[in-house]
Amino acid sequence: MYQSGVGATGYLAAPSPRLKFRDRLATDVFPFNPHVLVVAGGINDTDYPKDQLRAEATAVFDAIAKNLPNTVIFVLGPWSPGSPRTDQRDAIKAAVGTRANFYFIDNVAQQWQTGTGNVADPKRDGNGDLYVSDDGTHPSAAGHIYLAGKVADAVKQVLNTF
Repeated sequence: MYQSGVGATGYLAAPSPRLKFRDRLATDVFPFNPHVLVVAGGINDTDYPKDQLRAEATAVFDAIAKNLPNTVIFVLGPWSPGSPRTDQRDAIKAAVGTRANFYFIDNVAQQWQTGTGNVADPKRDGNGDLYVSDDGTHPSAAGHIYLAGKVADAVKQVLNTF
């Protein structure tokens, strides 16, 4: 397993000197020729218009499909503490469309993250009290474990259909 998570980046977001998703594919993904690829992002793209996000996500997925035609790709909507992030989810989901070998996992609709609290400021209105760190955005240690389990379950559910 190889991970290419870089903080503050996304499909469009890439504060200098970091690179957005598409600009990292040639070095961080394609050389490894993975059998399975999980793409998770979008929360850092909230400042961009939905149509711009959809266009960039489409370009990312086009590049992946071209360079990794036999890879099974799972695409997740954005982690969504405090907000459902439906604009970002909808743009990413639309970019996935009906592509062969691509599977969109709608963690937003499935409400993987709920509530408005976090570990430092619990609100007792959802699982954010446990799974969102004190910065209000990133997963807590327990949140990382929880999300890993949710992703694994979603991937297994699709793979069981093969």
